[in-house]
Amino acid sequence: MAELMSEAMVALKGRFRAPNMRYYGQFFFIINQKGGYIDVAAVVITVGSDLFNALNPTDSWKKYEALINKLKYENKYSQSITNEFQAKLKQLALDKQFFGDLLKAMHSGKQETLNFVLAGFYRRVIKDEEFFLESHAEKASLNDGDDNAGSEAKSTEGENGTYLPVKLDLDPITGKDVKELRPGDTILIRVLPQDDRANAFIDGAGLRTESGFVKSAPFVITSVTYPGVGVELVGRLKDGVYGRIIEEQSVLVRTPEPVKKPAASAVQSKAPLSSSLPAEKKQLMVIGLGVLGAAILAIILYSVISSL
Repeated sequence: MAELMSEAMVALKGRFRAPNMRYYGQFFFIINQKGGYIDVAAVVITVGSDLFNALNPTDSWKKYEALINKLKYENKYSQSITNEFQAKLKQLALDKQFFGDLLKAMHSGKQETLNFVLAGFYRRVIKDEEFFLESHAEKASLNDGDDNAGSEAKSTEGENGTYLPVKLDLDPITGKDVKELRPGDTILIRVLPQDDRANAFIDGAGLRTESGFVKSAPFVITSVTYPGVGVELVGRLKDGVYGRIIEEQSVLVRTPEPVKKPAASAVQSKAPLSSSLPAEKKQLMVIGLGVLGAAILAIILYSVISSL
């Protein structure tokens, strides 16, 4: 693992089990060593022991991403404990102390040290005397998950403008199925800070936070094709700046917030005046009409009796 010290992107993944509590999990991190932050932190937990054996720590991180998205998409996981862990992982991604300890353990070349650091965090949530965790770190590329992806993900010039390296921003719970995307749809992606052009766009669009995290950007789909396996998306970031994504997995993609519905007061303004009155005023009107009716009836009765 010491050889990973010079790598810009590192994938850290693994599995754990807490047999007494019947929790079994798979997790992965994408660590941006050049930027000094954790780019992705994901986990899935079930009460079935089959999950522990679904993947080995030496398997590709893309397999971890696909498995986690698949289980969440199919709702085949323990939501409560997984959501609790996922929330803590997001907090952990911003913890500079943990980040430093994690890198130090990973660069030490001692697997047991790395496992100890990770297990220490996980035991804060899962308190099981028989808790067991194993992990593995390797060079990572955010586009295709293999060693050749880095060179393929650079910015390129095309007939219609510049193409930047991008990846989908996933939402396994409420996102839109990638297979349902059509030209004209707007989704959210993240530009990968892998070269000067990409970094220039990120900084120019104000997408980089103080911690170095790259925020999502809107991506208007201009072309959807099916090359045989998966789907190929081409989209526009702005005039003359595009991105191309090939996604082989069935994933849910994050979309912009839906347009807010018109305020209730605006809708009610077209309704009759009586229907827009508050309930208390309606009640007073009913009482008033009742009193008026009773008074009129009394006057009529008095007139009838007086004429007899």
